[in-house]
Amino acid sequence: MVQTRASARLAAARASSNSGGESGIQMKTKANKQGQETSQSAAWHMEVETRIKEERRKLAEQREDMTVFRAPMKSLYLFGITTYEYLSWVLVIFLGHPVTKFVVIPFTVVFSALLFVEGPHRALQNSMMQAFSFILWWVGLGILSSVGLGTGMHSGILFLFPHIAKVVGAAERCGSLDFNSTGDIWFAFESGSHELFVCPEAPTPGYEVSFLAILIRTAIPCFLWGTGTAIGEIPPYAVARAARVAGEQNCEELDDLEGEKKAAEGNKIKEAFVYSKIWMIDFVRKWDMWGVLLMAAWPNATFDMCGIACGHFGMPFWSFFIGTWIGKACIKPQAQNLFFVTVFSKSFFQGFVEFISSISVDASKKVEDLRETFLAKFDKSVKDAGGEGEGEQSFFGMIWNIIIACVMVFFLLSCVTQFARLKQNEYDEAYLAEKKNKMLSERNLDVEVDSKSDLKNPLKSD
Repeated sequence: MVQTRASARLAAARASSNSGGESGIQMKTKANKQGQETSQSAAWHMEVETRIKEERRKLAEQREDMTVFRAPMKSLYLFGITTYEYLSWVLVIFLGHPVTKFVVIPFTVVFSALLFVEGPHRALQNSMMQAFSFILWWVGLGILSSVGLGTGMHSGILFLFPHIAKVVGAAERCGSLDFNSTGDIWFAFESGSHELFVCPEAPTPGYEVSFLAILIRTAIPCFLWGTGTAIGEIPPYAVARAARVAGEQNCEELDDLEGEKKAAEGNKIKEAFVYSKIWMIDFVRKWDMWGVLLMAAWPNATFDMCGIACGHFGMPFWSFFIGTWIGKACIKPQAQNLFFVTVFSKSFFQGFVEFISSISVDASKKVEDLRETFLAKFDKSVKDAGGEGEGEQSFFGMIWNIIIACVMVFFLLSCVTQFARLKQNEYDEAYLAEKKNKMLSERNLDVEVDSKSDLKNPLKSD
């Protein structure tokens, strides 16, 4: 009986040993299977990323081909959506602000009601409307100069710098600053806008025009114009920051830098331009608001990229805007104002000519001739505005207005194209994210598919 029990124990031990061995083999087999599945999963992830990257490149090429001329209905539709969303965002913030509720709206209501009442207050209202139109004109020109992601209208060359030249020329001709220059806008409210830059009949006795007085006179429109350029830099920042907040880790404009770097190989000028963009982005990330200020304080053609980088990397709005405003309103336009007043002012221009003559006498004579030609044309335009040569003045004025209108139309069409491409990029990224989730879910991988989005890209180019 003892032998029987020993045999039973031995049999049980053998059975347990065989069971443990089989269990170990099963665990090892399961581990190998899991390793193969993990390896296959990683390989599939890489394959999906490669396909998505290739399709993103194709969609980017399609967006580059999308213009208001090639796809007018689609471009206008996308532009309308973008404009509606942006204006809705601005109105919600503006109307919800306490200053708007308790100051702006009551003042506007009272001011509008008083327009229908005759009295001595009408003179003050007219002055306020003229000041408002002056501010709106120069700030608006500044916005047009910088908005549009690199396609802004060169309103400084077209309007601001000629305005400085007119003020300097009138000050030298009149021997005073007692003339009207605030009505140098398209929609002047005053009826006597034809009296712009006309000398007074009796100049102020003992008053001499100084360089500083002229500089102060032209500093105000320069400041307003610079403020507009700072406001115009908000959309690139806002678009990039909104994408960042929405969870989009990629930024097309920043990702394109690698492609630009490769495309610029062999061309020293293009390489320098691309590397300047990369250096600027790194500089702004390191120095925050002070970096933005330094990048905005000079005529920087790549500042749009700076705004996009600030939004993408999460810089606070007020840090970005204050740095941009100080550079673009308080430093850069005032330096340009100093330069142009010096160039157009005859007394101070002589010193500049003497410096040029020390290098080249012929060059100094040409510079003097160019200045005299410009001022002669300006004097003629002032005489025409005063009533002489009315037909000739209207003809040249009409030609100039046509040129400006063509420039503005081209600028607006460029804005439509740029904002339509931004909205299309948003749709494309949503489409690619859904397609990526769809491809990963087909392999039973742990991904979440957004049921609200559709795999079909509704606005994909044919």
